[in-house]
Amino acid sequence: MYIFKIFLSIIFLIVLNKILLAVKKHLEIKLKLNSMSNSIISRKDLLEFGMDYYLTLCRYIIIEKKLSKEVYIQDITGREIVDIKFINEGNQVYVSCILKEILESGEFEDVTYDEVLDLLNFMIKDNIRKGIIFTNSFIEKEALEFIENLNKNSDKYEIELIDGYEIIKFARKRNEKFEEEVINYA
Repeated sequence: MYIFKIFLSIIFLIVLNKILLAVKKHLEIKLKLNSMSNSIISRKDLLEFGMDYYLTLCRYIIIEKKLSKEVYIQDITGREIVDIKFINEGNQVYVSCILKEILESGEFEDVTYDEVLDLLNFMIKDNIRKGIIFTNSFIEKEALEFIENLNKNSDKYEIELIDGYEIIKFARKRNEKFEEEVINYA
């Protein structure tokens, strides 16, 4: 009888543990959603909230900057360079939403020259005149010089850069009038 009581106690503790773990997970998800919609977020939070949130935020920024009302988020399963497409003043625009990791030093990785070149190659291939790069980080010097030279010397192609600080500014503005949004891929 004593062994049976111990056995029941163990089973009770296992069941209680499972319930508490489920409650903990539910509360963590609720806290994350609440944080995404109501708090002041940082560039680090963008990384933690994940790519779906980041794409939604990039889409929001495009609409807020009045670049377009119809913004299509690409299916990123294969993770091409072009994450978002939209029409601005009758011309197709390609957008690359680059979400960079944090290095061991605590700094974010920079957007590289190769990543900028990848977007430009897609633009050239599809005859798209304008591209935008969103990044939660910064852009390395060589890539920034390339973009500046391209924008100054090319009358056919242009790349705009929207960095982490500008994204955070819009994220805070978005949180002030938060409406939950679900991503529908084009």
